[in-house]
Amino acid sequence: MGHLGRAARKRRGTTAAASFVRLESLEVRALLSAASAGACAATELSLQSTSLPAQAAFAPQQIRTAYGFDQVSFGAAAVPADGSGQTIAIVDAYSDPNLAADLHVFDQQFGLSDPPSLQQVNQTGGSQLPPANSGWAGEISLDVEWAHAMAPAANILLVEANSSALDDLLAAVNSARNTAGVSVISMSWGSAEFYGEHSLDSLFTTPAGHQGV
Repeated sequence: MGHLGRAARKRRGTTAAASFVRLESLEVRALLSAASAGACAATELSLQSTSLPAQAAFAPQQIRTAYGFDQVSFGAAAVPADGSGQTIAIVDAYSDPNLAADLHVFDQQFGLSDPPSLQQVNQTGGSQLPPANSGWAGEISLDVEWAHAMAPAANILLVEANSSALDDLLAAVNSARNTAGVSVISMSWGSAEFYGEHSLDSLFTTPAGHQGV
């Protein structure tokens, strides 16, 4: 989900010196194995820049179509893969106090329903949130909005680390993976490689007795 959000962000920019919008075609994507038999490969998205006003952006349905999400279904009943019954945990640093309001505006703009549940917790799962940070707030909004856009029926759990320090972020990861009901974890942060980092591998596994993540 985080990767999709960044892909969408990279493809919606404009150049200040030009009067047209420069749009790049998305890569052709093979569908997931859960797709119904005979489904076509994901359609490459191609738009004419001359038909779009300045500051135009890709809409959620366009991205879902480009990556083939709208062609994925499960079982003989062809149940849509819209995230129903799933919980996406998103790990970021600091807090975004305007997240719920911003997500609601995003949903209204693109004709989406609000998620069944949107919850913000700190790095240990508690309700006392870390301080707000305007820089991270933009990343948090991007992550949450596009996770919701790709899986509109999923619950969203935002786990906010106390800071961008690695120890705090890893504590948030550990909390996310241990939270009941979480089946997907997305994060938009990273660090340089370092000696002994394999010792952290256990934090990126499904805990014993937990549903698959």
